[in-house]
Amino acid sequence: MDNLKPNAKEFYNPSPEYISGLIAIIQNKTGFSLAKIDYMLGLSRGTLRNYMRDPHTDERYRPHPYTVQFTLEELIKNLQAAKDKSK
Repeated sequence: MDNLKPNAKEFYNPSPEYISGLIAIIQNKTGFSLAKIDYMLGLSRGTLRNYMRDPHTDERYRPHPYTVQFTLEELIKNLQAAKDKSK
């Protein structure tokens, strides 16, 4: 695991497509449902879904905070490291 250095100013990507992509990677690697990922992050059920909605057509859209993005990115890194270690 690399050094955890959050830097929202440089790395924050607020697009719903980006957060959707991160969630899809986690779901493909773990088989976890969206509700399970919400739970693991301490979010209310459906919160991630609101982050992934179209901001132009859905009033339920909410921009995700950088803390959620960073956590998902680190989870993906840890999942990959665990996979690499098991080889």
